Amino acid sequence: MAAGGGQDIIVRSQAMDFRVASSQEERPVFQDLERFYQDESGPELVEWAVVTVILILATYAILSAIGDELTRIYNVIRDTLAGIG
Repeated sequence: MAAGGGQDIIVRSQAMDFRVASSQEERPVFQDLERFYQDESGPELVEWAVVTVILILATYAILSAIGDELTRIYNVIRDTLAGIG
């Protein structure tokens, strides 16, 4: 242990077990990362984000492809309603 209450760093490269040892306890440095990999909600959130981006891009591509036709139809409806009222 280092003098003055410092921390000793223990690295076990073969087992990829990185830990920081203090005078009170030994705790994993990558504990949150390990918990993230074990939890299914993190990857599921990423999957839903990817699906959302794909849907947004597909919607944009479709509306760009038919945008002129939609504008023409809107103008016909607008002119027809203006002629009635």
